[in-house]
Amino acid sequence: MRKMTVVAVAATATIGGAGLVAAPANASEITSAKASFGRLTEFRTPTGGLFYTASAKEAKLAVAKYKFRPTGAKLGYLSAKPFRGGLPLYRLRTNGKSANYLITMSAKERNKLVASHRFRYEGVLGYSSTKSATTRTLLLRVTNGKVWKLALKSQYPWLKKHGYKLDGPLGYVWYRA
Repeated sequence: MRKMTVVAVAATATIGGAGLVAAPANASEITSAKASFGRLTEFRTPTGGLFYTASAKEAKLAVAKYKFRPTGAKLGYLSAKPFRGGLPLYRLRTNGKSANYLITMSAKERNKLVASHRFRYEGVLGYSSTKSATTRTLLLRVTNGKVWKLALKSQYPWLKKHGYKLDGPLGYVWYRA
């Protein structure tokens, strides 16, 4: 895991009209902080849903305790800490026995889904970037009507051929940590 120093300040930005808005920094984020990157890992749950984490510790627990199986999908890296131009990605879990997970960058969508009582909020998965760069690629949320899946922009044409529809951008992730 590579570490780098970033300075977080309040910022708002959009990505090419995609409506991605950077997370505002709070007072504790205005000082310099060490940012670490976690590999975004996809797991298949025992009930057929998809689970995502950028935490190595949580990934080990998902396998050992919950019997989730890594899919091997290559999804890039997220920052573990807020940064200037960063987007928090929120993880929600469907209520009920059949665990399915949804990732959103929208606090409004998160709040609406939680208020519906169909989902529960599990926390911030990590932070993507609002800015494209040669070291980053666009992360997408897609759905086939049964599950939500994360995919890199380059993976979408194949997924589209297999019945997935674009459900929105989630910012830019790093190719490497």
